[in-house]
Amino acid sequence: MFLSVIIITALSFYMLIVTIKGTFKLGVRIPFLFNFHLMQPNETLMNSFMFNIILILMSSVAIIMFITSNFEEFVRFSDISLMFGSQVKNLVFFKYFF
Repeated sequence: MFLSVIIITALSFYMLIVTIKGTFKLGVRIPFLFNFHLMQPNETLMNSFMFNIILILMSSVAIIMFITSNFEEFVRFSDISLMFGSQVKNLVFFKYFF
């Protein structure tokens, strides 16, 4: 049981680190046309930095929801299971996504 918790935690951190690295490396990209909101050392504007942080924060919620929906056995009686398992799935707006 303890090993499975370590593996799930490592998977969650890995997915978050990959998301952060991808966001910082690519920014927002329209293929073959242009890139904007790039993160470059000593050249990043504050609005580009804030835009990328917002993308990371939104994707971190998606990563947590992905982990809790795929590993329901390990988060069965936790608060995150209550939030994503029953409350978010029963919201009127989100029922079309499920």
